[in-house]
Amino acid sequence: TGRGLMYGEVVELDREALTFTSPEALEILTNRPRDEARKIHAATRGWPAVIGLAGLTSEMPPIGGELPDTLHQYFAEELLGALPREVRADVVTLSVAPSITTALIQNLFPDRAEAVIDAAVSAGFLLRVSDVEFELHPLLRGFLLAKIKEEDESRSAAVKAVTDFFLSTRSWDDVFAIAHDFSQPDVLITLLEQALNECLLTGRLTTLAQWADEIVSHGVESRIVSLARSENDF
Repeated sequence: TGRGLMYGEVVELDREALTFTSPEALEILTNRPRDEARKIHAATRGWPAVIGLAGLTSEMPPIGGELPDTLHQYFAEELLGALPREVRADVVTLSVAPSITTALIQNLFPDRAEAVIDAAVSAGFLLRVSDVEFELHPLLRGFLLAKIKEEDESRSAAVKAVTDFFLSTRSWDDVFAIAHDFSQPDVLITLLEQALNECLLTGRLTTLAQWADEIVSHGVESRIVSLARSENDF
């Protein structure tokens, strides 16, 4: 809290303080050639869970020029397997969200939010960057998104739940990111309908044009797109 920070009761750590530096990673990755250890550090941005996992195993496949693909197939599978079975699907759902907060997790999993947070942080999927914010490493998120896109039913439910939360909190950029990632023109239309007036008042004309262009790129015709473009031109 702000009071805790003021009186020294709480220490706020930024992302850099929570990740390994290159020298620290090299000390851990003694089981890998130094050039590969440097590649692992660079690709993971010092992500503690992945660095730690790479330092514990000698079974990791050789690292070549395609380090991210290797991480997708190996590290992410290992980390997902380390999660308690009952929260694995929840963590996969979180990968839909471009940004992750305590409020989002509590909204999605009201009866088990703390368990999901504790398990995901402990396993290394989530990195706590503030009291209310978490980061999911882009490589791990890509792996989880690939998993959820393979399953139509769970994908639809996850996308709807996360999108509804961001619409309710007026987090327009997050809504757009989801609609773009999952090719959801209906979500884009809803976004434009709900955010049009606010964006006009705040001068986000370029953003409105981007949203309108994205809808048109799906071959969808909508009155709200014409309205947004006319307002933009005016």
